[in-house]
Amino acid sequence: MKLFTCLAAAGLAVCSLNATADLLVHYDNPVKDGSSMGFDSGVPHSPVYAAPLTVASSLTNSGVQGVNHMEAYQTNGWSAAATLDPTKFISFFVAPDAGYQLHVDRFDIDLWQSLGQYQVRQFALRWNGDSFANDLISGAIQVVPENPANSTYSFSLAGLDTRTTTTEFRLYFFDVAEPGLNSALISMGTLGNGISLYGSVASVPEPNQLALTAAGLALVTLVVRRSKQRHGNV
Repeated sequence: MKLFTCLAAAGLAVCSLNATADLLVHYDNPVKDGSSMGFDSGVPHSPVYAAPLTVASSLTNSGVQGVNHMEAYQTNGWSAAATLDPTKFISFFVAPDAGYQLHVDRFDIDLWQSLGQYQVRQFALRWNGDSFANDLISGAIQVVPENPANSTYSFSLAGLDTRTTTTEFRLYFFDVAEPGLNSALISMGTLGNGISLYGSVASVPEPNQLALTAAGLALVTLVVRRSKQRHGNV
């Protein structure tokens, strides 16, 4: 029985080789206060970090206006409705290299939210795993009474499927106080840590490794079943 157990354990160990939870992609703003350059959120914003064995896209927006801000990804033109407009979003994608698979564990974001007419009350996150049909994350945005300040949000995405193809995420803001004057700020630079996606990248198991694992587990099950039968006949 010990031999069979070791075979199963060895198969499982091979399948989980190289899988470690870590930072997958990070979006931040290197422009600091005092710079005359500003930061244009109207153009694609490259990640400051992408994990080895992955490819990550730039941060882009669709249906809303990206504007200049020193240390934030600022977008205007979000909907006043209490439900999100699927045509208005900020998006990015991450994909594993060929022969590897990607599992996402956590999504972190820093948001700045002002009082009064500029207030954006809600946000949500969706992904292409279900064609952006349902919220992975949704919630109210905490109002920050002082400027500059931000609120940090951290959400588990550990239940998502492991994928070998491109995974796109879309971030939606909505329920704004006064359309045309609103602004949604993803805090970056010295104001916040922007957007971070955590997870793991692992090699895709070879067919013979999967077969070994399945055979080992089947043998363990058979031995346990026969052991129970013998004890039951005593």
